[in-house]
Amino acid sequence: MTAHLTDAGIDEITREFSLTEDDLDELVHDACSSTASNKVNGDRDGLDFLAAYDQFHDEAEQRASSINNSGTSGQLRFLAAFCGTTQALRSLLQDRHP
Repeated sequence: MTAHLTDAGIDEITREFSLTEDDLDELVHDACSSTASNKVNGDRDGLDFLAAYDQFHDEAEQRASSINNSGTSGQLRFLAAFCGTTQALRSLLQDRHP
């Protein structure tokens, strides 16, 4: 089940962790990179390893940039979906922003 954050939930998490969009840039980048690595190490759509690595990581960089440009709410929505639950998202944020 994918986590869904309401505007109120985003506001609550933003206040709880005193977040700005700059605080989340690296987490978004890491999540996109992780997804790309999983694709490279899994089904590469018929590409050899190096071609898959380049393509999937280039796409991940573009996706991370787009998400990071969407502001804190977009970043949190993406990270919630990546983590799967709001509790997992909170744990991730707690680890990064104690």
